Amino acid sequence: MKKLVVLFAAVLVLVIGSAVWMYVANPYGTATWDPRGRIIGVLPYRIPSESMAPTLKSNQVVVVSTRVYRNSLPDYNDIIVFFYPRNPQVVYIKRVVGRPGNRLRISAGQVYVNDAPLDQPYVAAANNRFTAARDFGPVTVPEGMLFVLGDNRDNSNDSRYWGFVPVSSVVGKVVMDF
Repeated sequence: MKKLVVLFAAVLVLVIGSAVWMYVANPYGTATWDPRGRIIGVLPYRIPSESMAPTLKSNQVVVVSTRVYRNSLPDYNDIIVFFYPRNPQVVYIKRVVGRPGNRLRISAGQVYVNDAPLDQPYVAAANNRFTAARDFGPVTVPEGMLFVLGDNRDNSNDSRYWGFVPVSSVVGKVVMDF
């Protein structure tokens, strides 16, 4: 019985020690301090608004992988979770449309990256009517930054209004929704 208790204690110390090491080392390189994202590599989030409609609806739950960008940048059209640049206590969810070095503009509702149209089948015409949603730029995305937009362009507080997202503030990529 005593050996079983010692074995249990050793396993418990090993598990707790591993979890603490994973938390401190942050092997996934995520911006979050949430232990689930730093240790397990996934986080649940609830969509707070209609800014990503019709793709994601308000109050919908998504699963975010904090592992996917460990060795790479977010790709075009990835939906990411990040800390809002003007208030790092607030988490935003938007779609990546510009990466470092890209020249980006929006003309008549179409996003152009380096003068090539970005395929965006997720943007409903009904959510892309207002002038601010239809024309913007051109801007060049600085190194270490991303340009993000909501799918509901008429009702999205995004990079058009407050600028670029530091890559270092990206929590992860939405990989599943419910």
